[in-house]
Amino acid sequence: MLTGTMYPELYRPWRPRARTSGLILLATAGAILWLHAYTTPNASWYTANGKSYAGLYELIGTIMVFTAAIGSIPALIMPWQAHRAAQSPIYITIGPKTLQASGRGQYEAIRVHQTYNSSGSITANADDLAGALDALLEKLGTRLKPFVVIQFEGNERPTPAEVVTIQNVIGACTNILDYTFDTPHCGEE
Repeated sequence: MLTGTMYPELYRPWRPRARTSGLILLATAGAILWLHAYTTPNASWYTANGKSYAGLYELIGTIMVFTAAIGSIPALIMPWQAHRAAQSPIYITIGPKTLQASGRGQYEAIRVHQTYNSSGSITANADDLAGALDALLEKLGTRLKPFVVIQFEGNERPTPAEVVTIQNVIGACTNILDYTFDTPHCGEE
């Protein structure tokens, strides 16, 4: 399984059953609290000094249910999307004057090329690379933000300056969920 560079916490073992169970437990406890406070507002544990606080307990139960519902987005949906995107990555090959995209998994049919102005150095033309990357991602037409694997043409090892430039360009791109390099120690000496 590929893991990303920008948000590595999304790729930890996410245990969907445990997360789902926790959210269901929170929602159920909130619903039971609301229901009990609603049906028996004069119970002894809802009253103090002759005043009923059942409405407060109903509100707390409702907040617990809404917290479980809203909490399902970062606890379940976002990690699921990240895992699913990492299973179908888009490989972007960076060449001296071209970017090429090819897909895996659900993006198997993708084959897109994009040219950009370059004098041979990626670090000297970071803005051109950023524009070409945005144009390439727009051509893909994906519904969700893709997971991207960066490759280099001819399996060349980039310099550390090129790696930093590419990280800055991709980090600023809003059309990518996350990215990684094809080689684990890309640019390191």
